[in-house]
Amino acid sequence: MKRASQIVLVALLAFLLVPMASAAAKGLEWQQLSAEEQHVLEPFQSRWSTLSAERRLNLQKGSRRWAGMSAGEQRRVRQRFKHWQGLPPAERQRLRARYQRFRKLPAEEQKQIRRAHRRFQQMPPARRQQLRKKWQNMSLNERRRFIRKRQGTGRAHVPGRHQGGTRQPGGRTEVSPRHKRPSRPNR
Repeated sequence: MKRASQIVLVALLAFLLVPMASAAAKGLEWQQLSAEEQHVLEPFQSRWSTLSAERRLNLQKGSRRWAGMSAGEQRRVRQRFKHWQGLPPAERQRLRARYQRFRKLPAEEQKQIRRAHRRFQQMPPARRQQLRKKWQNMSLNERRRFIRKRQGTGRAHVPGRHQGGTRQPGGRTEVSPRHKRPSRPNR
């Protein structure tokens, strides 16, 4: 008798939990969003039902962050997004890959990089430009020594835009003679 009541209880729980699990798997429905969230996410309304549950939740979180921003913060986000859209696809892919590498770093290393970036952003524009120019003019070995020296003192490296050359308009990189390998004579 005890075994039969356990089976009935398990069956009843399964019967009650299946609709909840399928609703969670389906994700957040458009009607469940607040009026403000719907306004912010309006561009997604027509395809909302085709988005994954995870994507829907991420969009909802983003709309809540957006609602909590000041007008100035929203303006900066719009400018950054417009800049992002204007980047060539190859550059966007490069930046995504760079971000993924950053996300794989240990938490402490991420904190160091964020602190260094914050310090860099707080510098006067002329000083930032001077450091960028210095970084761009360094050879790869000089950059490595610079980074090791900074890490040895507990300070993260000054963020550079890229390694190995000078950034040119149109997204191409011109490799300076310092970064080119010497050609080998044919033997």
